[in-house]
Amino acid sequence: ANERVYELIRREDENTSYNCLAPANKAFHMVSVWHSDGANSTRMRRHREVIPSYMWVGEEGMTCSGTNGVQVWDTAFSIQAMVEAGVSMLPEFRSTLEKALKYLDISQLREDLADEYRQPRKGGWPFSTRNNGYIVSDCAAEALKAVLMLQEEW
Repeated sequence: ANERVYELIRREDENTSYNCLAPANKAFHMVSVWHSDGANSTRMRRHREVIPSYMWVGEEGMTCSGTNGVQVWDTAFSIQAMVEAGVSMLPEFRSTLEKALKYLDISQLREDLADEYRQPRKGGWPFSTRNNGYIVSDCAAEALKAVLMLQEEW
């Protein structure tokens, strides 16, 4: 059982570039990796490197986000809003929209995972960043819609 769980944790670590899906399972993964591979192992170092993506300082001090962000989700809706508002053709917004489109391009998942437990993801988008590793159906739909809307406008 320990070997099986170790393999599942290792697979998710690799699938998500050691971000994990959320801070709750990231903490569990870190404890498991520390126990199995050691406090100074390469895997433990990779986990430590991405902790800051969840942490931020607010009015009440250090806190933790529930994900590593909402970047794709917000970018897709921002593009859609600008097109719907009729400002996407204005020259002063062209550069901003080109950058948003570029972000969606670099965030698109380009290959499927070699993981029997995960659905095909090639061509889709995650919720936050490509490093998150997993396609989210509604994020993929909204990002695709935003790309198509801009292509139709331009």
